[in-house]
Amino acid sequence: MPAGYELVIVNRAATIPPGEFLVLDAYCPDDKVLVGGGAWTQDVPKGSATNYVLKSSYPVFDGTAQAYKWQAVFTNVSEDVHPQVVQFEARAICVPKVATLGA
Repeated sequence: MPAGYELVIVNRAATIPPGEFLVLDAYCPDDKVLVGGGAWTQDVPKGSATNYVLKSSYPVFDGTAQAYKWQAVFTNVSEDVHPQVVQFEARAICVPKVATLGA
């Protein structure tokens, strides 16, 4: 990654009951702004009926033009009452804030 960039990864091992959601937030440090991000989940073990789905993955803004975190929302769309534990991740790509011109 280029100098000054920082990759923030939030990782959680979890299960999601059928029809419920897991929300992960990857925050940039105060001295950086978000320029991108993404989400990932581990495959469930073979033979499992659990079906985890990435429902959304997007930047969250603070009321200005600068995004400060990447949010990922996962859900379980199966009827499996014994969901499997897997790894879920949200990732934020952050760069240093640039001074405002004329400040």
